[in-house]
Amino acid sequence: MLTGSWFAGVKRWHRYEPLISAALLPSRTCYAGQMHAFALARLGSQSALETLHTYLDYYLRRPDLDYDQRWVMAHLLHLSSAMGVEVPPSLWSDYAAWATARGFASDPPVEKAAALWELADWLDSDGR
Repeated sequence: MLTGSWFAGVKRWHRYEPLISAALLPSRTCYAGQMHAFALARLGSQSALETLHTYLDYYLRRPDLDYDQRWVMAHLLHLSSAMGVEVPPSLWSDYAAWATARGFASDPPVEKAAALWELADWLDSDGR
């Protein structure tokens, strides 16, 4: 599923969005959420944005769990910017509280997420 999410994101295969959303929310596989969040953000739909919000609404309230919250937040920031919408202040405060409880810096890995986006853009155009 991890590789499938990568390709769905790179190629923007919207028909897989429901499957990717369904795989992200229960967070059953380590690190897979990174690619699921990437794919959803690349698909760029309102429902993808809502799925990322739903994931964070649940998992940021669980400081005992360190899954893919940082990556989901980074991809949510990218998608929100692309869509011209703001991330709700409550989500930022929940993220900061979760990051502090986990011992992370309060900044999500935006640079790493941006590198994935650059690679995907290249693959989708020049790199075919």
